Amino acid sequence: MTAATEAYEAKLETINAIKDEDVKAPVMPMDTYFQEARDLYHWATKDKEHLFKAGISPELFRRSPRTH
Repeated sequence: MTAATEAYEAKLETINAIKDEDVKAPVMPMDTYFQEARDLYHWATKDKEHLFKAGISPELFRRSPRTH
C-alpha cells in the first residue's frame, strides 16, 4: 500500500461524512490547487518556528499534507 493510499484511507470516514449538498465544484483547476498547496507547505516548513510563535498550532502543521 502506498503512502498516498494510506493517507486517503485514513481520511475516508471524514470524506464520506460530507453531505452531497455541501460538495462544491472547484473554483480553480485542480493541478493549480495542488501546486499552490505544495508551495505553501514548503514555504511554511521554512518558517514553521515563526508560525508557531505567531499562534499557528503545531498540530495543524503536523496534519498538513506532505507533498514532494
